[in-house]
Amino acid sequence: MLRSLAFFNALLNQPIKTNGYKIDGTTLKLENEKDYYNYENDLIDKVLSNNIKSVIITCNGWSKKELVTRGFFDTIQEVDISGDDAIIVHSLFTGNTFIQTVRFNTPNIVSIDDNCFTNYTSNMYQKLVFPAF
Repeated sequence: MLRSLAFFNALLNQPIKTNGYKIDGTTLKLENEKDYYNYENDLIDKVLSNNIKSVIITCNGWSKKELVTRGFFDTIQEVDISGDDAIIVHSLFTGNTFIQTVRFNTPNIVSIDDNCFTNYTSNMYQKLVFPAF
């Protein structure tokens, strides 16, 4: 009985961390690499059906230290990448003609692929945001 009481008390006093992306209005929040890598078809459907315009990616404790191309980026307008992991950014936005702003809110970007912004116009560098750390 005491174990059951302690177990339920622990559940009630601590938020349960579940794997799963979050949708807040028109923003998709990805905090778990499993969500980023394993649910691409579901995320494409959610992005299109919920009119998602922005994605927030938080990379903390990911085993894969790379952000690779995912189909749900095709119609995204704004991306915010943050976290403590040293990240390599691959060609995330190839084929995306809607992207307007990309924020790298981390000092830990190791590299960005040359073709990351293949469909960008000549003023693409005005739309990249690198905050001072």
